[in-house]
Amino acid sequence: MRAAIAVLLLGACASPGADARPPLELTIDDRLPDESCGARWVAGVRGRVRDELGQPVDSGLVQMCLRTEDHSQLCLAPEPIDADGWYRVVLDREIRCLEQVTLRVTQEDQPTSVAFCRLPMRPVYGVLDAPDDLVLHRLDAPTELPARGDPGSMRTLRFGSGLELDVVPRDLEFPDTYDRLAARPVDPAAAPCWGFEEEGSGEEAPALDGLWAFGPEAGIDPGAGMRLPETTGLPDGAPVELWLVGGTYTLLPDGAQVEEGELVRYGAGHVQGGHVVPDPGSELPYLSWVGYRAAR
Repeated sequence: MRAAIAVLLLGACASPGADARPPLELTIDDRLPDESCGARWVAGVRGRVRDELGQPVDSGLVQMCLRTEDHSQLCLAPEPIDADGWYRVVLDREIRCLEQVTLRVTQEDQPTSVAFCRLPMRPVYGVLDAPDDLVLHRLDAPTELPARGDPGSMRTLRFGSGLELDVVPRDLEFPDTYDRLAARPVDPAAAPCWGFEEEGSGEEAPALDGLWAFGPEAGIDPGAGMRLPETTGLPDGAPVELWLVGGTYTLLPDGAQVEEGELVRYGAGHVQGGHVVPDPGSELPYLSWVGYRAAR
């Protein structure tokens, strides 16, 4: 029986289009699941990273955060991206029985967005291929960046897009974040494949009216004020929902933790003077991806 399965695996490896993806160093035994595994058997993960112009990204790191069969959360050490934009990760055997895989891609030396993707759990003979390329978006520096000065004083950063952030430098998670702050609006239709609800729940991620990518990724405690340009024609006073994507360790003001790559509603706001303004208590708690939509 095992020999027959091996023949099937070899045939699958030669399927049309398979040679377009780089090989993973996996044996037949690697690909075959342990009989005790009651979740999905994932021996390797593979995909590609590109920029918003469609060109392969030739530097950066990809990190995988896993939920194992016993519901434990585990984030692996980041792996480098290949020169042609591909990433290939082989998992240790003891962490191959999985319920969830979330990818996080960064370029620490470049002003780019963080890319997240919670992969559909449909491995083929132990290989989980990302169905879409992960995209890194170039971010813009502020057009107005007040001097750091007193780290306990609030100052307003302004961007060419019309975005404004009210930031107290010492509230930022990392000391150098203030001088590296960058942001850019992104078409909501080009949003990453972040997680929303459990696969099969029947719920889909919301269609956002506006979306911004921020960097570098960092927490803000107790939060930052912001004014997001409202470009869909909502009238002054219109209520909106505020959404964000969880990062490496994201806590909401109420203490709830957001999983990495998960899109959640974190607060509310309203339209004022052509901008989306958070209501009191809905200040921005984390720099990653932030969006809004008209209140439902």
